[in-house]
Amino acid sequence: MSQTIIQAVLNEDVRTDAVPGVPILPHQVRQEMAGALGAGASVIHFHGRTPSGGQAPDDTAYYVSALQGLTDLNSLNWYPPQGHGVNGRSRWRFLPDVQRVVGMNLISIDPHLFDMMDVDPGTGAIKPSWMAKLESSESAGEPESPLAQWLWFCAEARRLELKPLFGVFEPGTLRKIVTWWRNGLVDGPVVLNLFLTERFHFGLDPIAESLDRLRAMIPADMPYEWFCCPIGVAADTERRLQQHAVRTGGHLRVGLGSPPIEGFAPEASNASVVRAAVELVRSQGGQVASADDARRILGVARSLDGAAR
Repeated sequence: MSQTIIQAVLNEDVRTDAVPGVPILPHQVRQEMAGALGAGASVIHFHGRTPSGGQAPDDTAYYVSALQGLTDLNSLNWYPPQGHGVNGRSRWRFLPDVQRVVGMNLISIDPHLFDMMDVDPGTGAIKPSWMAKLESSESAGEPESPLAQWLWFCAEARRLELKPLFGVFEPGTLRKIVTWWRNGLVDGPVVLNLFLTERFHFGLDPIAESLDRLRAMIPADMPYEWFCCPIGVAADTERRLQQHAVRTGGHLRVGLGSPPIEGFAPEASNASVVRAAVELVRSQGGQVASADDARRILGVARSLDGAAR
């Protein structure tokens, strides 16, 4: 069985009233990051946040503060979320400075978050996602179409030697990604975050067969790696999806930033969630990938300390 990468999502848009242990301030992120890495995570994802808990996805100073002081950069593969803006340059304007000051080797693009609905499971009430709200913020420059922003992103990621992780929320997104790969805009292996949900009402149903259907859309000659990314699902659903992913060569995305509908226990930490994922991988006969393994599997050019893979 292939090695399984565990990606730890430390905070996302989760608030402390929902998950008490979720890290908000940079020093809290740094502490949770160290715990997750020690527990077995080999990829880290976190969002910039304001002191009150709001979103600050393009706050360069936040990322620098959270990462400075980490001693073992060779064990860190990480990425921030996409920012907000009306064109590619403004949306990802923080990337060069973060790369220059503290380093990064991965980056994500999640285009379908812009119009994602947040549906209350109890009442059925609809409200815009936080990413949709950010789109109304002031941004510099002339507006670009989503396609123009995607193309700019591919070129900028290659220039900065960042490995893109493509968020797949709808099946049609895969067709676009395959087209970019065939046109030489994306290098293999193409890395996919395959999202399934009960709460947010996008994409296919959150069942194992949906993961298989999405992967069946990928041509046999395209090298790729994929993460099972359930968000807003029941704990039992999440576990079934994760077990299927491990058995079929996928990787796991877990953490306080992606709680099940039932939530986490008050004492939960990112380290405890990662440890549970490690146990799940081993229960399926799998092996957990190290940071070096993750770079090799995902095709990441180098570690943050500059060592080529």
